[in-house]
Amino acid sequence: MYRRFSTVIITLLLSEFKKCWAQQGTSCPASAGYSWAANDMGQDPCVVAHSLFVPQPCNDEYVFFGPLTAGSDDVYPAPSDDTVGPCLCNTVIYSLATACATCQDASFLSWSEWIVNCPASDVVQQSWPTSIPSNTAIPAWAYLPIVVSRTPLLLFNLTRKMT
Repeated sequence: MYRRFSTVIITLLLSEFKKCWAQQGTSCPASAGYSWAANDMGQDPCVVAHSLFVPQPCNDEYVFFGPLTAGSDDVYPAPSDDTVGPCLCNTVIYSLATACATCQDASFLSWSEWIVNCPASDVVQQSWPTSIPSNTAIPAWAYLPIVVSRTPLLLFNLTRKMT
């Protein structure tokens, strides 16, 4: 009886942990000045990026858009051999991840560093390869082309100065 009870408790705890973990992520601090980057639902790039993968991973690809340490070399990792696919080898998610890192005053990978493990057949530019979950929307700026390796930072700074 003790063993059955402990199994039930462990199962319940793991279930709650999964729910809590799936809801975690990060968001741009209000003081960061990234309100221009919000989507039509008022969600910042961090929330949008996280929402595209949680609770259902995109084609079994997954990356966790949790908080990064400001001023550090922390970055969102490039797709690995285990996670490559059209959702992560994508200019849209790259732009969202870069904006999310930048609004946290953290570092980010260049586009060429981001897609280093991606086969050419998985690289998707300026479109999202699957349906967009109903709990989010991709902002129009995220569909812009990546022209040079660190264009999003330049674009973000120019846009912030214009608003």
